Amino acid sequence: EKIYEDYKKDNGKKLQSQAPAIGIDLGTTYGCIAYFNKDFKEVEVTSNEAGESTTSSYAQLNVVGQTSKDLTHLNLEGTIFNIKRMCGPHFGEEIQKLKKYWPIQVVQSGDGKIKSDLKSPISGRSPRQSF
Repeated sequence: EKIYEDYKKDNGKKLQSQAPAIGIDLGTTYGCIAYFNKDFKEVEVTSNEAGESTTSSYAQLNVVGQTSKDLTHLNLEGTIFNIKRMCGPHFGEEIQKLKKYWPIQVVQSGDGKIKSDLKSPISGRSPRQSF
């Protein structure tokens, strides 16, 4: 019961805060963003520019979400998907196993993290991206 009482006390302080509370769900295939609406005392999920509550976890240089997913066949080497699997880990055994499924070139950076060159067929640019 002490743990519950401590939690209840901490949670009461958080509810008194005037700071906005947001939550980001970065999923392997889809992601979404929600915030706590203090006026209605409920969580509301925001919509993307297409009016949908979830967005495909695909990204290209200038395009994200469903549009990026739809254009993947035109720019396979410039499209990142399954980004959640790339976030955080260093270039180790897990990434070595997964990189064969990605059309982008994934290499180890100087600090041991993951790096990739994204190619844009529109601009011809190839900026270095670190994850």
